[in-house]
Amino acid sequence: MRSLVRRPGSSLLRTLVAIACFGGTLATSLSAQQSAVAATVRGQVRSATGAPVPRATVELLNAGGRAERLARADDDGRYSLPLAAVGRIQLRATSIGYLPSVMTVDVVNGTDPSVNFVLTAVPSALAQVVISANRTGQELAKVPASVSLVSQEVIQGVGRRNTSIEEALRTVPGLVVRDQLGGASRATIAIRGAGSSNSFGVRSIRLMIDGIPKNNAGGSGQDLANLDMSSISGIEVLRGPASTLYGNQAGGVVSMTSETGGPDRRQLQVLAGSFGFARVHAKATGEAFDGNVSYLVSAWRTQQDGYRDNSNFDQTGFSSKFVYRPDAKSTVTGVMSYDNLGQDVPGGLTIDEMRATPRIADSTSFTRVGGVRLNNFGRFDEFRFGLNVARSLSETEQIETQIFYVPRAIHEAPALTQFLQQSFLNRGITMRLLSTRRLGSIGSRFTTGVDLHDTPIQTTTTGRPGTAAAGTAISAFDEQATSVGVYVLEELELGPAVTLTAGARYDNIRFKQQNKMRAAQTEPRTFTRVTPKLGLTYRISQTLSAYANFSESFESPVIGQLRNSPRTDGEFVTNQVVKPLSIRTFEVGTRGVVGRGSFELAVFSQRVSDQAVNVNFVRPAPATGQFGALVNAAEVKQQGIEAGAKYALTGSLSLAGTYTYSDFTYARYEAGANDFGGNELPGIPKHNGFLELRYQGARGLSGGVEVQSVGKFFLNDANTAENPAYRLVNLRAAWTRRVGRTDVAPFVAVNNLFSEKYSSQPQINAGAGRFFNPLPGVNYVAGIRLNW
Repeated sequence: MRSLVRRPGSSLLRTLVAIACFGGTLATSLSAQQSAVAATVRGQVRSATGAPVPRATVELLNAGGRAERLARADDDGRYSLPLAAVGRIQLRATSIGYLPSVMTVDVVNGTDPSVNFVLTAVPSALAQVVISANRTGQELAKVPASVSLVSQEVIQGVGRRNTSIEEALRTVPGLVVRDQLGGASRATIAIRGAGSSNSFGVRSIRLMIDGIPKNNAGGSGQDLANLDMSSISGIEVLRGPASTLYGNQAGGVVSMTSETGGPDRRQLQVLAGSFGFARVHAKATGEAFDGNVSYLVSAWRTQQDGYRDNSNFDQTGFSSKFVYRPDAKSTVTGVMSYDNLGQDVPGGLTIDEMRATPRIADSTSFTRVGGVRLNNFGRFDEFRFGLNVARSLSETEQIETQIFYVPRAIHEAPALTQFLQQSFLNRGITMRLLSTRRLGSIGSRFTTGVDLHDTPIQTTTTGRPGTAAAGTAISAFDEQATSVGVYVLEELELGPAVTLTAGARYDNIRFKQQNKMRAAQTEPRTFTRVTPKLGLTYRISQTLSAYANFSESFESPVIGQLRNSPRTDGEFVTNQVVKPLSIRTFEVGTRGVVGRGSFELAVFSQRVSDQAVNVNFVRPAPATGQFGALVNAAEVKQQGIEAGAKYALTGSLSLAGTYTYSDFTYARYEAGANDFGGNELPGIPKHNGFLELRYQGARGLSGGVEVQSVGKFFLNDANTAENPAYRLVNLRAAWTRRVGRTDVAPFVAVNNLFSEKYSSQPQINAGAGRFFNPLPGVNYVAGIRLNW
């Protein structure tokens, strides 16, 4: 190992020589500049927000891309760079925490050109403010948790279909986002195993849109409809238990924020692609009353025939957001959206069917009656209304209130002989108070809030029209979930570099149900839980921070899982035995900015207790057959590593990548005759990676190459079926030109370039080996985007 102790004489000599050489070089350089100045380039370096970038560096590049001379901007971002010759030159502006920017300029004799730069902040810079970690906003460097940010550029990038959340979230480590039918709404999200067994929709995690929960009061959600991805400005992903702030079924949080209106602008997108895909999306923003009112409105229509038989999809909707600022202390935000979505469901295939004939539908998903084709399908109608009022009570206190009202109707045929109709209403109110003050020498941010949430649900199942049992009542339920949560969170700045976070939440969730086809009343079921959180962050430098945390989460059964009790006479008797699942996590991590890049790294150990599994019970005579009921039978041990990095290779070329390692196994699993202790948790690959090379040229040309690598994973608790590993390569390219007052951007995307045969979203523990939902081989999307 090299000694860190140097001889004073040797060090002094080297220092004097270096100073002499530097002084000589500097004198020669200054002399040359003063004797031959043909022109001077002047300008200002600003950030994308318009703020000056102080002390930025502006370089003159030679033909080989190396810096010939440079200038340093002042505190206002202004610079002056003398030139020894005129002609076409290349300039590059750089600053720590920003992506470099390169511009080509033609300089003629007798002119001093003005060249202004706009620098884009390096993604995941520590100064970014996140909302999901404390529900009020905190600098990322002070957040003691794994939080990833997805920018508007990634979400709405030219060439994106924007019909599924999967496109945006595939870049986030620690997430498994699966698309069942290739760009429709039947996607699932799993965070550190939470939600991994879902066939579709949201369960075990919280999905928020402008602060409004997609989950119902019981914690579960439906499909991922009513999401206008073409109007989303950012997504925050909080990985790991979050019940301290969000309550039941919060093994992680995905929080989406829609764009806020501004100056008048319009956008129109038209897309077409493989398998009958077509989409039109339009949106407009504007301001009124001297900017005190702003708005965004959008509308869309999407349809596709689908890759597989019986997988047609259509969607029509609109979204809007209005912001009113009555005074300097108050902001009123209203959102309203609607979505009408129809999806045919082809069902799962066996592994042999997927390999030989991946485009067929499960033969049990359609039939013909009297020459009329009947197939499994679902149609959903959902409105979303929300109103948020935020007001500063003083310089140190802010209060915020939000109400939401989300009616929804479902009409579906889950089986060829059945027709299901369901209506439910998601409604609630959220209030929170933020107080910032100093407690002696310690800075304090105290947050407290209450969440009230109620969801009544009516579900009826009848014989399907067109069949012999048409109109015959099969089942009818009136159900309701009501939840009340109260939380407190204290963030203490113990010093300029250390922040301690502590919090707790109390939740009360009450389920009640009535089987309208049975005279007997059923007892309601109530779950209560207190969940703590403790975290510590240390800011090592202005560009590097580290954190550690302990957190808990819980997950109660959803309404439909409580209909039966685990005993032979328990059918249609509310389950009073099953307990909520519990998650306990220890985590350490670091994040930072290094030169032209940024990174994040998290290592965690997690224990899941009281996981509920379905066990079959024989009906008492004279009835025949079996029914299922939940019992707490499993514990899961989880260790994982999540890493992500982004790096600007040049001013035009950037590289981003993520890697996730998940070692999730059953520490215990005993249900009936089954003992799966030691088996791997199904649905989660041990290795998952993503890599993207992105190009953004100075002349409007842009593009990207994505490589997604997903390792093999098991498809059932018994670990007897396996989803093969797969690797996907996607390409996209666009060319943006200014035509009059309109930016015109034609684009094309090629997905699954090498036609990998794969199934992304399997059906975990499916019967008859029908686990697989094959997705397309090579497929295309092309279109045009107009902005004016």
